[in-house]
Amino acid sequence: MTNFTIKIISDNVCPFCFLGKARLDRAISAFRNATPKGEADNFTISWHAFYLDPHASFKSVPVRDHVAQKFGSYSRVDAIHERLAQTGAEEGLNFTFKSRIGNTRDSHRLVQLGRSKGNEMENKVVNQIMKMFFEEGGDITSIDDLVKAAERGGLDPKEAKEWLLSDNGKREVEEEVNEATRMGVTAVPTFIINDKYRVQGAQSVDEFIKQFARAKAAEGEAESTYRGKEDNTYVLYQRSFSKSPMNGAPTRTEPAGNLTATVGSDFISACGGPDFCVVIAEFSVEESTIRSSPLESAPVRSRVGPARQINQGKYPRIASRSEDSLKMWRN
Repeated sequence: MTNFTIKIISDNVCPFCFLGKARLDRAISAFRNATPKGEADNFTISWHAFYLDPHASFKSVPVRDHVAQKFGSYSRVDAIHERLAQTGAEEGLNFTFKSRIGNTRDSHRLVQLGRSKGNEMENKVVNQIMKMFFEEGGDITSIDDLVKAAERGGLDPKEAKEWLLSDNGKREVEEEVNEATRMGVTAVPTFIINDKYRVQGAQSVDEFIKQFARAKAAEGEAESTYRGKEDNTYVLYQRSFSKSPMNGAPTRTEPAGNLTATVGSDFISACGGPDFCVVIAEFSVEESTIRSSPLESAPVRSRVGPARQINQGKYPRIASRSEDSLKMWRN
């Protein structure tokens, strides 16, 4: 079992934050379904404040007017909103862009109240605040609209209103905003996985899965480094292969040394000579250095066989990068 902590640095009026969270949710589901014993992995998501406009007024304006001031014309704004609406619909989101925008400090303070009731409540409150703003035409500065969102998220409306009419949570919000600045965060959403792996922006499901795989592999024993690149072939340095990932296949220990690793679009085959090669399920490798999981953590349909057979294509690569293709490793 792997414990994943995911810190989301976000502003509650950021449409890409709403979109990115939807993709994150899909990625978590796909990763659990595709990874052996993945259902036991634990994902803890926390939200941390960021101000897209730290000087925004507490007196709101229509979001269309606000964006037109930034981009210069309503026609450009409408084109941007149309593309966002189409993208959002693919994730089950219904962007309306009929809301009113202003200073987001109170919405972040409300998240602090949700957090005080537990992590699940924190996430429900954030979700309802964003739904209120993006899908229901709400006002991010309105105490009444925020209280309604808080109630739908599970908070007591009276307590939520009293909280918002006080200064509760203000110090914590400002500390989070300052922390994001110290971390060098200049845009949101920023997802930080296990305090190490970052996903910047509303990236694809595949990108999230890739970072989950790296974080999970970091808990394993094997560490691999790819150096150099020529014809999509890397040199893989690894301590050893000590277990077979496939039931019934012979176990072979490969001493530490250089192994040739061919990196395909969705797999890595590591070969220790003409008579030994193993295909390890992976995703596209773009970094110069990654950590790969030990073979006992590889999917159950990883294949072991002679290197020449794998190189000749007897063992086909995964055809697609979608989460549906990942399920084939469980079948």
